Amino acid sequence: MNQARADLEEAEKEMSSCNCSEKRGKKIDKITQQTNTLLFEKDCLQKKLEEKKVKARLVKGQLEEKNTKLALTTSQYSSLRVEDQKTIDENSFLKQQLKEARERNLAYESEKLEELVNRLGLDEDKIENLRNAYEEFERLMENQKRNEVGYNSIEEARNNIKIIEKELKKNLSGSKISSEEIQKVFRVCKEVAKLQVKLEQVWKQQFFARMENPP
Repeated sequence: MNQARADLEEAEKEMSSCNCSEKRGKKIDKITQQTNTLLFEKDCLQKKLEEKKVKARLVKGQLEEKNTKLALTTSQYSSLRVEDQKTIDENSFLKQQLKEARERNLAYESEKLEELVNRLGLDEDKIENLRNAYEEFERLMENQKRNEVGYNSIEEARNNIKIIEKELKKNLSGSKISSEEIQKVFRVCKEVAKLQVKLEQVWKQQFFARMENPP
């Protein structure tokens, strides 16, 4: 009986020992599984990190390329600005020369007209009226190029010139002034008017240029 009890106790000890081993094994399995999961997640994160590094290097390369292109474009733009400024300066110089040339021509033709009027003893006021009529006609012709005036206005100005010329011829019909000299007066008067209007165009262009590019 005592032996049987001893055997039973021994058997219970062995069973208890087996239960502990089984629990330990399960715990080890669980820890192993968790470790494997963590290692897998670590690998995934490592791969993502590498992918991001690759993308970052790619983006960096693209950014450097864009910076290079931007620097080139900026350099080209600066060169164009310099060339544009040179062109502007050259145009300004040429326009100034043109203005001065027209001013000289206007002064010359005006002096010629004044000499004709004085030599022939013509009425200065009537010649001035004719000159103004020619100027009005020339201004309308310039405006027509920009579609700023109608045909009727031009015809009206042309008729006004004819009326003034006809009246001048009539008043001089009994004088010693030849028709050739009268026609010369008309031509010079018309030339003065043309030069005056063209010079006004240059003045206007210079004015707007100064407004757009103040010093």
